Amino acid sequence: MSFTKVASIHPHVVMAAIPSPTLSPHTKKILYGLQPPSNPPTIADVAKASLALHKVMNSQFHNPTNIPDDDITNLVTYKASVVAAFSGGPLQQALQVALPAALPDALPAALAAAIAAALAPTNDRLQAIEGQLGAIQVQLGAVEGRLGAVEGRLGAVEERLDELQTALGKTRRIVAKDANVLHADEPDALLEVVPFANGDDPTLPPHSLPAITSVRAIGQLTVNDRDKYFDKYRGRRGGQRPNVSERRKEIARAIGVMNYIDVPSDADD
Repeated sequence: MSFTKVASIHPHVVMAAIPSPTLSPHTKKILYGLQPPSNPPTIADVAKASLALHKVMNSQFHNPTNIPDDDITNLVTYKASVVAAFSGGPLQQALQVALPAALPDALPAALAAAIAAALAPTNDRLQAIEGQLGAIQVQLGAVEGRLGAVEGRLGAVEERLDELQTALGKTRRIVAKDANVLHADEPDALLEVVPFANGDDPTLPPHSLPAITSVRAIGQLTVNDRDKYFDKYRGRRGGQRPNVSERRKEIARAIGVMNYIDVPSDADD
């Protein structure tokens, strides 16, 4: 192949601008609006495309449902386009292969050597860029590994906090019940709220029951609230609840009122 023939394939090369990739709204938020590269692209554009791809791949790894596969495909295509345009595109790559074979026949050896020497810095720069991109990818992989380790430790801390919260609720239950045992027989005694066996506070969601802070409050519970307290404190034996009077007595004993005297009401079911 002669140099004249290679050069005549594309006498004028105009680099087309590379548009931003088509992305889902969620991915656009992650990348804060990825802008189109310069024309022609710079090394900064190559780095931004590479970082954008790795950032979205990392996000998909941790939240697969938020990042569609099409976003990854479009970003891979976008990165490849930027790298190809920065490197001179397919035409320059073809010329770099064809010219060394064509030059000896078309040009004096000295001129061919000079052209090859002129192309050498460009080839060296491309190799250096590839090395830098590889180093960036290694660093991103290390960062992802550290993030995974941090997430693992946070999960362990959350589990430990749940265990401590449960233990604290059970301790509070014992303390509150013992306090009520000591003071329940006093006139107008103010009772402590006694958590359920699992440590839950009866007055907080998801239970949201009225606080039992006096002996009188036991008898003033509505039918629904009374039965919820009974089921949580004592539970049904054989799937059945005892009579209403026994339910109130069981609730009283569960919170430390050991000498509760029940007064039946016409509203009892």
